[in-house]
Amino acid sequence: MADLQYTVTSLRRQWQEATSDEDRTRIEVLGRQAVAELEAVKAQALPTLAELEARDQAAGQDGSLPTVLIEALVLDLVSFFNVGKQITEAQIHDSAHLIYQEYRFRLLEEIALAFQRVKQGKYGEVYDRIDGGTIMRWLARYFEELREQAIEERRRRHLSLKDDGRKGGIYRLRDLKPTVLPTPDQGGTVPPTIGDILND
Repeated sequence: MADLQYTVTSLRRQWQEATSDEDRTRIEVLGRQAVAELEAVKAQALPTLAELEARDQAAGQDGSLPTVLIEALVLDLVSFFNVGKQITEAQIHDSAHLIYQEYRFRLLEEIALAFQRVKQGKYGEVYDRIDGGTIMRWLARYFEELREQAIEERRRRHLSLKDDGRKGGIYRLRDLKPTVLPTPDQGGTVPPTIGDILND
């Protein structure tokens, strides 16, 4: 949610810096959609991009809300860097569609967080260009990091269970030692049989 708030703030800044009415109109549309999505996110759990599309269609819209929001994030990312070869509006649009197709079952927040990590320099230097391929590589790297973190967490959890004497959270039969009850001549009692239990 913080990243959506950041997007709204960034769109406001871009609107103020826009030089043409066409740019301002486009940014206003993106801003209204981002604000609407921000309010929806505040009201309920975070939806995936596919859920955003379904909600947009259920509201009688064309289902383009996820790609429009991704476009806003890409535009914000690109405007953050000072590069010689600028990405075109068509490339931003195509990139947003590619991101949606590849990551439709992810959260918009995850895409925003990946872009935040790019801005922080976590995925290397940005030299003279940003294009769709570069953006897709950054996202692939981010989601690979998430996958590796999940695997490491499972491994740590498994090892902690193993240290407790359990293997992966369950006991294996070969690890169990049979319990030997003392016989009556050893001072023990005879365990009840099923018949004894049923007759009671």
